[in-house]
Amino acid sequence: MPTPAKTDWLIQELINPVSIFAKLAIFEQALDRCRRCGYEVHIIDCREFQTQNEVFNAVLHACCRLRLEIWWNNVDWQDFWEELDTPEVGESSGTVLGFIHYERFFENDPKTAQYVMKELAKKHFYALCDNEHFLVLAHSESEDILPEPVLRLSTGHVSWPGKPVVDEHMARANRMGAWSGQVAQEYKLRTGQQVKVELVSAAWEDSLGFESGRGRIPFDIEPPDIEESLRLLEMYLAKRAQHPGFLRRQWILKITSIIDERTPLVPNEFTVNAVLKILEEEERQSLSYESHSPEAAAEILLQLSGEIWARVEGDSFSWTSERHLPAAERPKSRWPRVIRKALYPPREDPETSKWLRQFASDPVVHLDRRSNLESSIERFKRDGFTVLEFDCREVQAKKSILRAIMRGHSEPGSQTVLVLRDFDTFYRLDPASSWELLRLLAARYYQALTRGALFVNCVHWAEFTWVQEPVLVMRARWITTECFTPEADVTKAKREQADAWLGVVQQRFEAERGSKTRLVLVFDSLFIMTGHQSSTALWEANIPLDEAIKMLHRHEKSTAWWETVIEEVANQVEAPKWFLRIALSRKLGHLNIVLVYEDGLPRGEAMRLLHEAYEAEVERHHDLSRFAISMWVGRVADLLETRRGFETDRDLIERVLRYIGGLEGQTELSHENSTPEAAVGRLLQLDVEVWEKLQ
Repeated sequence: MPTPAKTDWLIQELINPVSIFAKLAIFEQALDRCRRCGYEVHIIDCREFQTQNEVFNAVLHACCRLRLEIWWNNVDWQDFWEELDTPEVGESSGTVLGFIHYERFFENDPKTAQYVMKELAKKHFYALCDNEHFLVLAHSESEDILPEPVLRLSTGHVSWPGKPVVDEHMARANRMGAWSGQVAQEYKLRTGQQVKVELVSAAWEDSLGFESGRGRIPFDIEPPDIEESLRLLEMYLAKRAQHPGFLRRQWILKITSIIDERTPLVPNEFTVNAVLKILEEEERQSLSYESHSPEAAAEILLQLSGEIWARVEGDSFSWTSERHLPAAERPKSRWPRVIRKALYPPREDPETSKWLRQFASDPVVHLDRRSNLESSIERFKRDGFTVLEFDCREVQAKKSILRAIMRGHSEPGSQTVLVLRDFDTFYRLDPASSWELLRLLAARYYQALTRGALFVNCVHWAEFTWVQEPVLVMRARWITTECFTPEADVTKAKREQADAWLGVVQQRFEAERGSKTRLVLVFDSLFIMTGHQSSTALWEANIPLDEAIKMLHRHEKSTAWWETVIEEVANQVEAPKWFLRIALSRKLGHLNIVLVYEDGLPRGEAMRLLHEAYEAEVERHHDLSRFAISMWVGRVADLLETRRGFETDRDLIERVLRYIGGLEGQTELSHENSTPEAAVGRLLQLDVEVWEKLQ
């Protein structure tokens, strides 16, 4: 079979902060699936590692942050976080880190086991922000591991708007980089000596009176030409050569060179510094570039015992094969700290990345200035984003926002920004619901990242100060039923063909009836008429298209007729229509509802059947008092929707009714003292501000 794409449908199931498999067979199937999709898979067997240090080394080895032949003896949590980095995937689809029997490590050290997964989950998130996949998979025979969330992201704040000046600053930074690189290259051609580009900039800053690295050259000052830059660089290098720190480092390097030439030892700058420190602290002998020449200092160090050198070399690193040996017994060798240098070249950021990153790296971004908001919207539009704007001062804004969240906007490569103006209007009315909305937006943001899309959430506060708190809290996901074998592709292909067939049926039906309908209603109708419980079963039944359309028309016609009967009975028994629909389906069955209509059931007989169904359904409920309240509120909601033209949440209706009861001289409306019609009339008399406040 051909190699699936990076966003393979089953791989999509694994794009979670951490995925845990209860069964080893499914875990291995998932790893094989990742390999077939072009992922680099690294496996860590936790039965082989018991201590924190062993697991840290295993993860760093797997993530290519530490050479396999080198063992880091005393890596701590801070070192682990600094060294851990998501490698660039190159030609592969991504990187997979798989832990076998993770419960063994969790049982030995639950705190570190939880910490490791939290850090890997962060790296997973940062990789998604760069449109790369870093998948963390774990197998565990115990369900008690990782009880805490593994990923917790808070809201962010943007103080740097998307004004044109941002582009000017970036363009200047690019020009400065090109200038310093050209000067460094010219210096090497003329002198044969390599010089860092940072020294070129430092020489210019020093000539203007700025302390290197601590001043900012005014924006309107352009760098000098090449000849003047070379002159400033030579002056700066001569001045720097007299600095105590520079002199000491050159002294250390000279000592290192002498020892390297005269003995089998192969020290470096770090080991020589460590030996000098031991000599000062334990032997009370201090050596410096001011009191000892490099030759004299090297002679003193060469007279030290070999145990000191072995101790220094073995403090940080050893050969992996010899990691269990005492430091004094390990062979002498060079341990350069080259692992602190990135093994992969830095990514080339596009010009807009610095501006965009402050928006794209947080699930929700707060803006507290309208000028920042307007300039950012303009910048998003200029960069080709789809901008969805909502004014939170409008009554129906919340529903519009929720509809926008439910739309697509997550196709690979798509870029969408959702802008909420004056969000403090929502926050003032209902802080809890406001933060719940932000959590929905954060979840939408993460979902878009998993599909290679970008869904930025910008929240503007007009008066209130924004609050920073977690809006995206994710736990490890347990995977128990997914099948990652090639046979799953066959099932998926059938489902896609079935969905395509169902879409054709929907289009044909909409064309004949002259109006739109939802796909789920088309499926529900065919399910009622045929009994097939899935789109795949419908497709495999080979139902002719014309016959399927006839079934839909039959169901629609019978449903419309029964709705008129339900409406009339609902007015008689004062029950909500949804309750009568359930009662009728329970009494006759879904298909028989269609068949009895087609058999010419008289309307009077239909009403009698519906009354019987209603009474039978009422008897099924034991708590009649609560049932009566639910029925009454449901009827009020039906009538209110008819009068207002849109649906109102039942919980909101109950809050408004309690509000009326709290007014002076008023009684709370209920099923005991008011009809549904009278309650609706009273609700319609309330001002819009009351509904907004209680919403």
